Amino acid sequence: MAYVKIPDAYYKACKAKIERLMRFNNPFKYTEDISLAGYVDVVERLNMATIERNEAAANLDAKTITYNQLVAEEASFESSLRNMIGNDKKLGRNSDEYVAAGGVRQSDITAQAQQTREANKRDKDKDK
Repeated sequence: MAYVKIPDAYYKACKAKIERLMRFNNPFKYTEDISLAGYVDVVERLNMATIERNEAAANLDAKTITYNQLVAEEASFESSLRNMIGNDKKLGRNSDEYVAAGGVRQSDITAQAQQTREANKRDKDKDK
């Protein structure tokens, strides 16, 4: 999963606006809260927040990749473990250990298959 990187186009547009306003050699201070210097400060904080967010997204991407790899490794290991338990001569596919590892008892599979065959046969006999 790739997190979308925030482009710096907005920051560049704001910087261009500031450069155009600076050409007037007027500080544009209207009140304590509204001034060109205040705007410059907000734009620079916005840039820093964008950089930090993009770094966090890259870090999260790396962590997500690691997590997904470990999930796949766990699934493979679990499958191998279940297979080894099921093929073990002492335990086999009818053991509690096999069921605990996520398997289905062979006797249950056989019984379900028998029920399915009988149901199919009944359906076939009904159609005749």
